[in-house]
Amino acid sequence: MVRRTAFSLGEIGSGNKEAIAALLQLLQSNNLDEDTHREVASSLGKIDPG
Repeated sequence: MVRRTAFSLGEIGSGNKEAIAALLQLLQSNNLDEDTHREVASSLGKIDPG
């Protein structure tokens, strides 16, 4: 479920501050498996490439 959410947030569009904040919060979680962590990072890169 978290992985799907991360993917969906990455599809929202560049610069969405709420989505960026949510993804950053997920990245700080210790409860993510490696694949989910990778999806979160990928989605963050899509909407906040800087």
